[in-house]
This record gives sequence, C-alpha cells and structure tokens, in this order.
Amino acid sequence: MKEHFQANPNVIYRKLSPSLHLLINPENNSITQVNDSGMIIWRQIVKKRSIKDIAKRLSSYYCIQKSIINRDILKFLGFLEKDRFIERK
Repeated sequence: MKEHFQANPNVIYRKLSPSLHLLINPENNSITQVNDSGMIIWRQIVKKRSIKDIAKRLSSYYCIQKSIINRDILKFLGFLEKDRFIERK
C-alpha cells in the first residue's frame, strides 16, 4: 500500500465544534463534515504521509487492527477523492 494522496490546496478548513469540522472545496462547491478521525487522516494527507503511515498512526492511537484501519482509511479517502478534496499521486 504505497499510494500517496495530495490535499487540494484550495480546500478550506473550518472547525465548528471540538469534534465537528468542515472541508469546503470552492472549485466545485463541495462541503463535507468530518469527525475527529477524519481530521486526523486529513492532517496526515496535508503532511504528505503515506496510507501505510496513516494506518500505523491510527492503529496505534485507536488500538484497532491495521486491516480494519486500512479499509476505513481507503473508504474515507475514496469519498474525499470523489469530491476532489484530494488527488492520487
């Protein structure tokens, strides 16, 4: 799993509450709500971390098997990619 994703530099981030965040893509007017786990992933993508690195961090943080974390990360990234919040490198 050596894929990397790149955050769309035009995406705007807003924190609505301690556990609720918005990502806004002004290019296509997409808005998505993101929870704390999603923000951890988003921040790692912004830092140009690999999926493997992200999975390792989340697996350790949440004490969940890497296979489950990988599946969830890929699902979330697929959603972000569809609305062009990120792109595959």
